[in-house]
Amino acid sequence: MHSSDANRYRMLADEARRCAAGMRDHDSQRMMLRIAREYEELMTRAEWLVSCKVDRRSECLPHVRSDGQPDGN
Repeated sequence: MHSSDANRYRMLADEARRCAAGMRDHDSQRMMLRIAREYEELMTRAEWLVSCKVDRRSECLPHVRSDGQPDGN
């Protein structure tokens, strides 16, 4: 994972938000905004993984619950 991955996800989130702004159909707009939020989540994870790689911490990986969400530990 590279910092360029996080930048790409940020750009895709911005593009999805711009696309949503031009939509008239509310369901489509809501879906596009959800896609933007998911790209932001990917961006956050990519940034986190890069910071772990830089810090060389092997224990960095988050614990993930069965629903796919990070555990609070």
